[in-house]
Amino acid sequence: MPVTVSGLGGVTQIAAGVFHTCARLFDGSVQCWGYNANGQLGDGTATHRSLPALAAGLANVAEVSVGWFHTCARLNDGSVQCLGGNGAGQLGDGSTTPSLIPVTVGGISGATQLSAGEQHACVRLADSTARCWGANGNGQLGDGTTVNRPSPVAVSGLDDAIGIAAGYGHTCAQRYGTALLCWGYNNHGQLGDGTTTQRTLPTPVIDTPFITIQIFGDGFETGCDSTRRGHQPFSTRPRRTGSSVQVTPGLDCARRLPTGAGCDSGVHSGRFRKRAAQQFGLAQAR
Repeated sequence: MPVTVSGLGGVTQIAAGVFHTCARLFDGSVQCWGYNANGQLGDGTATHRSLPALAAGLANVAEVSVGWFHTCARLNDGSVQCLGGNGAGQLGDGSTTPSLIPVTVGGISGATQLSAGEQHACVRLADSTARCWGANGNGQLGDGTTVNRPSPVAVSGLDDAIGIAAGYGHTCAQRYGTALLCWGYNNHGQLGDGTTTQRTLPTPVIDTPFITIQIFGDGFETGCDSTRRGHQPFSTRPRRTGSSVQVTPGLDCARRLPTGAGCDSGVHSGRFRKRAAQQFGLAQAR
């Protein structure tokens, strides 16, 4: 049965790892409990804790995420700090030295989302790109290699991310629209590409919903996302009235549809508006 974690109040976020758990409080502080052999609880010791302990060096935290033996926090200013085990460079400070106190992840500013995996971590930045660091034996950093990186590297070809999630040896991202990409370990098919082949670069998840890009009567490109309600067309540049294409996110697939077909809900915005066809592998949408 569930038990109440003692001594916690004002919790605004919780993150559970393999052997430890952390909670972010309303004041931007963090408390952690559980396994602590690598100092991942942030209390300056390597002593396991069965009750929450204050992560003393973390303040002004906007988001906390925990991995196997490390903990990372995104701060209000868009920087990231990590602590704990660092054998694969998962603290992102350019070293493989473990740390009982938070260290700043090098070269990261404007982080808007954070996700820690087993021995790696990734962030989405304000410009919709992503950076990852740490273990890379399965290509989970998405830089096209299997070399561990103690400092952040860019995820190759990803510049329109709206979400990112790091797992055990693999990572996935959502792009504008409904397109999903995954990369890294794939022994159980966790990348969703229909294979069990390891991928070192972002690879489309197959069988995601269709997106219709339709040209309405005003002669401007308009689109909608079939997974959402409340159709609100967007306009980008003039196109020939009365034509439309349907594309499968991430796949090189397009075919002409009747005007008005399948475009009944949702909104695309931002970068997707400008490059909808390109981002889904479509060279032209006429």
